Amino acid sequence: AVNDVLFLNGEIWVTGWSKSPANGNKTSSNCGSSVDGWIIRLYRKFYITAPGSICNTSTSGKVHFTTAADFLPGNRFTIQLSDPNGDFSHPIELGHLDALHTDSIPFLLPPGLPSGTGYRLRLYSSLPTDTSGNFSFTIHGTPAGLLGRDTSLCVGATMTLATGPQPLETTSLWQDNSTLNTFLVDHVGLFWCEANNACGTSRDSILIVAGDKA
Repeated sequence: AVNDVLFLNGEIWVTGWSKSPANGNKTSSNCGSSVDGWIIRLYRKFYITAPGSICNTSTSGKVHFTTAADFLPGNRFTIQLSDPNGDFSHPIELGHLDALHTDSIPFLLPPGLPSGTGYRLRLYSSLPTDTSGNFSFTIHGTPAGLLGRDTSLCVGATMTLATGPQPLETTSLWQDNSTLNTFLVDHVGLFWCEANNACGTSRDSILIVAGDKA
């Protein structure tokens, strides 16, 4: 009888019990007069270990895969990337390797991929055909300086500066040490902002001069 089913890392673990004698796939009778506890693991033929994230300016990486048994001669392992939403309807091939067992595959990201946290990686084999579990994958973009051109500010007026669209997980630092994505200006002067994330830092400045009185 089955007590519970757990999905873990692309595998299925089943817990339960049995008090029946040896028969079918059961090679031993139950132990003593009580029931026996059972744990059944339904696993794939291989699984992968990959980097969880990468910068879109550093387009190379490596996926390591571990096999439970040798594959057939002529087998090819292929690394596949989903779309930004994790959909593999039209996977992107990042790299491949003709191999029979545990190894590593270097990969290259195609240029121009948008940043996002919803990507997935997986490994596909040809002989026999099988697919590893999906592996979460994030593509980070490089920060950009987007404060705009120098401008003027009328006396008594205010202006809001903004960093503009930035890649995921980007933080801002203004000249007064504030960390919001916007900055309220009520006087003239030189203002700057740094945008930072795992892929680098971008700094931009803007000069605001006095304009006509409002």
